[in-house]
Amino acid sequence: MDGSITIATTIAPRDIANQQRAIHSWIEHGFHVVSLNDVSEIDVLRPHFPEIEFVKVHRTAKERFGRHYVYFDDFMAYFQSISQEVCGIVNSDIHFVGYENRLAAFMAEEAKETLVFGPRMDVESLDTRRNGVEFGFGFDFFFFPRRLSEIFPATELCLGLPWWDFWILLLPMKHHIPLKKLVTPVAYHIKHEIKWAEEPFEVLGEVIFDHLSKEGYSIDIGGAGKATYCYRIVDGASQPIVIDKLSKLASVLSILVGDGDASQLENTTQSLTNQTVPVVWMHEHDAAAVLEENKASFIYYMPIGTTIPPYFLEYMISYFEEDTDRVVCSVKYEHSFFKHFNNSLSAMAKETVENAERYPLLRGNSLYRTSAKSVTNVRFVGMSMLVISMKQFIQSKYHPYSGKPLYLYGAGGHTEQFVSSGVFEELPLKGIAVKDTTPLPNQVKYGLPIITLDELQRTEESVLMISSFTYEDEIYEELSNTYPDLTILKIYR
Repeated sequence: MDGSITIATTIAPRDIANQQRAIHSWIEHGFHVVSLNDVSEIDVLRPHFPEIEFVKVHRTAKERFGRHYVYFDDFMAYFQSISQEVCGIVNSDIHFVGYENRLAAFMAEEAKETLVFGPRMDVESLDTRRNGVEFGFGFDFFFFPRRLSEIFPATELCLGLPWWDFWILLLPMKHHIPLKKLVTPVAYHIKHEIKWAEEPFEVLGEVIFDHLSKEGYSIDIGGAGKATYCYRIVDGASQPIVIDKLSKLASVLSILVGDGDASQLENTTQSLTNQTVPVVWMHEHDAAAVLEENKASFIYYMPIGTTIPPYFLEYMISYFEEDTDRVVCSVKYEHSFFKHFNNSLSAMAKETVENAERYPLLRGNSLYRTSAKSVTNVRFVGMSMLVISMKQFIQSKYHPYSGKPLYLYGAGGHTEQFVSSGVFEELPLKGIAVKDTTPLPNQVKYGLPIITLDELQRTEESVLMISSFTYEDEIYEELSNTYPDLTILKIYR
């Protein structure tokens, strides 16, 4: 075995062609590839993957979870048996695209003393990868020093099942091993339906959180909220890194738009100061005189109160091609008042291009080429890099209907948290609409009057906003069919 980095994975005995293309991309980048499998699968897979090494495992989770899932511990044991100083784990359907002559060397350098990891970009096909959207609920590739394999206690976690991708990050954090998140898009995944059974999600979730509590993590949430809890911790503790550095190749003029208090202005300007490309900024009231003489390569309109990560402008610039006039990214909204979703969640996908025109508060998701005579050629970045508060986001959703009475659909806990958080305090929120007021005889809840949807439909110029995270799409479809004359808004999609 030469000095190249070894990537270990588990190839599944299905979707062979896609995995062949994915793993071939690793080999083309210069990685040595090993697949840990049960012997019954090796016999099936070896003819399809002659370029890689197969390692037989002596146990799997088939009896427990129905398939030959390989235990995370066995990957760590394998790494302890080899001599290479940098190792990697990658899911077997991840395609490495771009940076063919640099990716392996980049990982070898960056992962000497740190754990380098990153998310995948979900795409319909590799031909449309520029339209990919970052998967925001886990991670798919990891490179780290071999010594890290010695720190993990035994667990029941398996590749191919939930939670191991957080386990490999959270435990090293407690051992003071730095994390670096690669934000340059290199890992692509052709979208397919994810079919996780509820049992392994719940059972293995208890496993990881039992171990994490012993390591000093304080966890008082349940269900799916644990995943967003983990994502938030990891995302907040990791240093973002990029492969290309464009800081000497471009400059940006940032126009600050809107109003805000001193704290909001400070947060916004500080995030501009931290950019990896040169930025000059000024308020929109002062910009008219300099725009005609502006010699910066790009113009960025940034709403006061929003923040962006240090690599934001550099990353957005990397998406420009010769004919690109504007690059648009997705948006994150932060809300701290949900116990189960105390995290930044992707607010929009590709429709953000159109939404940025309708909702002025989202203008900060666009970077414009200064020399563009028009804005006709637009590229979309599937990473949610602009951060706004939930209050700002709700205001942006309502903005096209300014002045119209606003009602919430639903009288449950979601509405209670929304109302008590003050999200609507600057909006004309008039009440809560329900199908039937019989279960709510007092006609008031959370300080708001209750009315029926039939009554609301007779109210002119009203707007109904669905107050539900889990069932928003289903509610929207039902209400749109039953009450076609109502103006109905979604929050999350």
